[in-house]
Amino acid sequence: MTKNIIGKTLGTLGSQWRDALARAIIERKISPNILTITGFVINLIGGVLLIFGVMAHTRFNWIHALAGGVIIVANIFDMLDGAVARMSNRVTRFGAFCDSVTDRYSDMILLGGAITYFALRRDLPWVIISVFALFGSVMTSYARARAESLLPGKFNAGYMERPERIVILAVTCLASRLYMGMLIIAVFSNLATFHRIWDAWQVDHNLEHPDDARKYYGSPNSPFVIRAIRNLVFWSYPRQTWQHDVLGAVLLILTLIAPLRF
Repeated sequence: MTKNIIGKTLGTLGSQWRDALARAIIERKISPNILTITGFVINLIGGVLLIFGVMAHTRFNWIHALAGGVIIVANIFDMLDGAVARMSNRVTRFGAFCDSVTDRYSDMILLGGAITYFALRRDLPWVIISVFALFGSVMTSYARARAESLLPGKFNAGYMERPERIVILAVTCLASRLYMGMLIIAVFSNLATFHRIWDAWQVDHNLEHPDDARKYYGSPNSPFVIRAIRNLVFWSYPRQTWQHDVLGAVLLILTLIAPLRF
């Protein structure tokens, strides 16, 4: 059984809170597109704060902690725009397009801010890791969109989709451990991209039974270590499953126990 009662309960409470805010916004006749643009502008401020983090001269980077709070606020707007559009019957194709485009720009601005921060510190290894985080973030979305335009079914496998990336980035900034956020995003976003490429290849070679093509990722009789690694590479547990929440908790613990860097 993979259902997580706690995760599902928290998800329901979050949806209720989101819908209550959305109703208040609808009463004030605020356009969903205004929310989308507002969230983008706030993310832009977050990206600038990540760069300005180079000005902090203490082990705990309070500028990055501020950036983490800004990122959370920005993505509350991003969460609300879709809810407002649905609840007010104002869903449009342009609105969906605008939301997707601004999400990609927001991702690149935030990760670009991190890359610039490490570059200004002359920290080449973390510049490279952050660049891979940017690659993975862009390619995760592109691989899904392109595969779904060509092949049947959904291609949303992998742990590191946009909500997880934003949470990881915000939490690691709040904890003044931006380098951990870049490392986690670099690893898991590129694993998700690889998984989607693998699924697309499997489905393309088994179009008569596309669902069966994505069921098996190796022998169940393999040694435990091999199966554990394979499960991380081919992550297939959605949100509100205990496996998803356990991985999130492990990454949070690793972030908190990681050393502060001056």
